[in-house]
Amino acid sequence: LLKGVINAKRCFREKVQIPSDYYLRRGFSVEILQKYDVGTWKEYGNFFGKTVVPIYSNDHSYIIGYTIRSEFERCIVCGLYHDLYKICPPKDNLLNTTKWKHWPQNFKKEYCLYNYWYAKDSINKTKTIILVEGPLNCIRLDEAGICNSVGLLGSFISKPQANYIKKSNIDTIIIATDNDAAGEICSESIKKELGNDYIYKNIEIAKNDISDLTIEECQKLFN
Repeated sequence: LLKGVINAKRCFREKVQIPSDYYLRRGFSVEILQKYDVGTWKEYGNFFGKTVVPIYSNDHSYIIGYTIRSEFERCIVCGLYHDLYKICPPKDNLLNTTKWKHWPQNFKKEYCLYNYWYAKDSINKTKTIILVEGPLNCIRLDEAGICNSVGLLGSFISKPQANYIKKSNIDTIIIATDNDAAGEICSESIKKELGNDYIYKNIEIAKNDISDLTIEECQKLFN
């Protein structure tokens, strides 16, 4: 298993610059970005210059997909994420102009709980799982010493994801979805999908999402 992990990381690291400059500017530490292999793609192609977050198998032995984050902000003219000093691109170019994109195209995110490979021991120990939407939310919480979070990779919980959670040895579910309308809908869908066998706690986030919080703010909310 260890050999598999080393080989997977080595292959990935040949293609990316780790840590990601974008998330360093966002206040993440070098150490936490290195732990999660968050970097900037340095090979020319569709991913060039984008921040890439690898998604590992549940046993952390190999990479099953990637989440790509645009480093541009949203254009108020076209609604896409691109260089604001250039003309708006065509709207069919979704790989290069969306905020988040999972890759490869046939990646089945509904079968994955991001960060489960690191979080499973803490989940079993505390009997508590924290549900968030995106990878960087998990990474920020880990940086704050909160190690039992998993990401849904979107604002929706799937039946396979719910089944994974039901098989875990937990009695408490902490919901920390994004502070927007989609996050509210996601929160309700989690309770509906997982049923009434758990204690639910909702975390209200003053900023957009967990990744926008400081380490101290995370610790105050979750400890």
